[in-house]
Amino acid sequence: MSDQSFRNAALGEVSFDDCAIGGLSLSDVSIGALELRNASVAGISIRDANLSGGRVRDCNLSGLAISDCNLAGMTIDGIPVADLLAKWRDG
Repeated sequence: MSDQSFRNAALGEVSFDDCAIGGLSLSDVSIGALELRNASVAGISIRDANLSGGRVRDCNLSGLAISDCNLAGMTIDGIPVADLLAKWRDG
């Protein structure tokens, strides 16, 4: 499929396996129980999204930039990010 557009659609129990998806744009969507496994999303841009309660595990985060985000309760390897930033700021 190419040049496809969905508007006001409800999709349930959808699975994509061994696929190449390019030029994907998701706007004003609600995604429940999203699982990315063995996926390449290099260069991903996430903006104005609710990622609360999510988990990132065994991923390459090199070069990842996070800015202007609510980091309350966020941890890295079990360490609260707020504590890490406070230590970094204090030198």
